[in-house]
Amino acid sequence: MLKRLIPFLFVSLLVGCGGGGGGTSSEPTSSSAASESLAPQVLKNTKITLDETSITFATGVRETSTDNTVLHFDTTQFTVKASDGRTLPTIYGYGYVATGNLGTVMSVRGGDSYRFDLTFTDKKSGTFKETYTGFDGVLLLREGNFTVQDEPFSFLPENIVNNRYLLNVKTATSTLSADESPIVGERFEMTFFKDNLVVRPSDLLPKEVQASYSITPVDGSTLEINGVYSNAKHPYKLTARFDSLTTGTFTLNIGEGKAVATGDFNTIKITPIDRSSMKGRFVGATSITSTNTKITYPYNVYLPPGYQTSGKNYPVIYVTDGQWYWDFAYLLEKKSKDFIMVSIEQGPRDRRMIDFLPDGAPLYTKVLKEELIPLIESTYRTNLERTFVGVSAGGLLGAYLLSVEPVGVPYFKNYMLIDGALFAVTSDIINAEGLRFRLNNSLAVNLLLAGTPQGNGWFVNDFERRYKSRSYSNFQLFNKEFRVTHDEMGPLAFDDLIERVY
Repeated sequence: MLKRLIPFLFVSLLVGCGGGGGGTSSEPTSSSAASESLAPQVLKNTKITLDETSITFATGVRETSTDNTVLHFDTTQFTVKASDGRTLPTIYGYGYVATGNLGTVMSVRGGDSYRFDLTFTDKKSGTFKETYTGFDGVLLLREGNFTVQDEPFSFLPENIVNNRYLLNVKTATSTLSADESPIVGERFEMTFFKDNLVVRPSDLLPKEVQASYSITPVDGSTLEINGVYSNAKHPYKLTARFDSLTTGTFTLNIGEGKAVATGDFNTIKITPIDRSSMKGRFVGATSITSTNTKITYPYNVYLPPGYQTSGKNYPVIYVTDGQWYWDFAYLLEKKSKDFIMVSIEQGPRDRRMIDFLPDGAPLYTKVLKEELIPLIESTYRTNLERTFVGVSAGGLLGAYLLSVEPVGVPYFKNYMLIDGALFAVTSDIINAEGLRFRLNNSLAVNLLLAGTPQGNGWFVNDFERRYKSRSYSNFQLFNKEFRVTHDEMGPLAFDDLIERVY
């Protein structure tokens, strides 16, 4: 199934040219025939749009398809972008041979190989067949029509709205204040919205600076971004040199040389959250130092409108990776839901890659169940209905917590696992869940899953199948696919899934 995923997602790769036919010149010389060939001799600076009409699986089953994929060629590599978001934009190497009206593209990635036969009916269109062969011999055949247009090859994004540039600073000099300066070894974040830019110079000093921006493409791999800081009025220029669709090297100049930094960068897409208004309130950032892990975890508590005067007890949503997802509270408030939300930060950088993974999860579970959650429930009016939210590695932690749910009343009533890193589910987690099932086949929880084919979607679906196969009683399961990038998933999926909880 994994092999099927890869071709399915990445494979709409190239254009299949089928068909034969040479020129119709009255002089049957090889040079005359070649002059009438419709297939181009090279594909560099060519963009080919594939409009798929059918797909045939290894079983022989043939289905209609309306998938649309754009392929853009350089000399030795090409990019693949699916219009409906079913695949992550990707780069492949390729070889190409043209004979008459037939152009054949061949690409090998790991143990998988792809062949695209493009049959040109004129110089700008034709029909294609794409054959995928997996390392274990699995075959897929895609067919359809294609169109061709001439366009210089480029790594540059079509736009940078709702994109975050993560600058990994390797060298830096600065005479600016510490909260404006890039720091060697730190990550300088630039997040681009429709009308402004938000700069976060360092994780050490998480102050945000507003700025304007304009973009200027220099060539097919270099982008210049210019603007002015709103507060100090420093002009800045970011020169980003892409070596792939999402990575490259940069030079950052702030204040006409007052700060200069260089390094490498990567870009991610984000889903913006409107923070323009709030009727509830954040209590304020605080922290807890665990006696189990000896780590200090910052956390933030959101209280809904009317909490101070209602006298009611409220359900609580516990959101992991609160350093990124604390603003889920704005999404919840817009739905007029009465709940308390606790966003728990990871603590030291990358601590999540210890606490959320299977080896660290048992100890971190004690942090939650023996320390943090009892503190929350003794401080605020709660009704003991708890919801766990985990995105990516946080979803993996949720898989562990679910596998050790006690028999009887569940500890967490609801689980939201959003594009969870469920490929890392271990045999120990699976065995623990199996033991739990054998002890009692009643599991009174709501399991809400969300995945993307650009991320962990296949593993999310496999996780769903495993739990469905158990036939637990009192158990509700829901799974929804989103065709966006992994980094965009959190707010989109949470906004949808929360409607299914309260």
